[in-house]
Amino acid sequence: METTSPPPAPARNRSGLIIGIIIALLGCMCLLALLIAGAVTLLRSDSISLSKWQSYTNQKIGFSVSYPSDWVYEENENGVTLASSQAVLDEGPDSGGAGLAVMYFPSQYLPSTPVEFINYLAGSGEWGNTQITGPINELKVNDYPAASAELTSFDEMEGLTYHMQVTVILVPEAYYVLVGVSLQDEWSTHEATLRRIAKSLKISQP
Repeated sequence: METTSPPPAPARNRSGLIIGIIIALLGCMCLLALLIAGAVTLLRSDSISLSKWQSYTNQKIGFSVSYPSDWVYEENENGVTLASSQAVLDEGPDSGGAGLAVMYFPSQYLPSTPVEFINYLAGSGEWGNTQITGPINELKVNDYPAASAELTSFDEMEGLTYHMQVTVILVPEAYYVLVGVSLQDEWSTHEATLRRIAKSLKISQP
């Protein structure tokens, strides 16, 4: 059963590479100061015990999500970044660990459908060599139209390959975007937890 104890105090440092990945993947879009890329499909994963999980709620943006109690988070004006450690939150998952971001953006200047949005993310070319590695799946999340896909991105400067899952949810006049990321070599370690976090998303629009 999910606990509802207060989450730990938000981390004060910048979100580091996770936010950098998110911003860069979307590239330049008019009139948006921050955009997001990355990933989580909402597939069923019942193997994770929720006995030591707790809830995060963002009333301003209108969503809640559950996460492991030993994870940390940092809020920003568009949502929240959750991470498996403070080091991941500060510097990204270059040395191990995983992160997941939940973001909210007005849809006026974004692609008109979730599938088009994911194709844009993969084709932006703003952060390494990013490719969709499987089909783009159309689905419903909280009864809203959505799409999800898995991506890989190779950072030539660091020589690292990241695995990401992106879920894009279209609500009236806005998008929610979920991004889960880890090193490609560690994806199997973190996949079930990232899927469970994404599956717990509840939307209540501001």
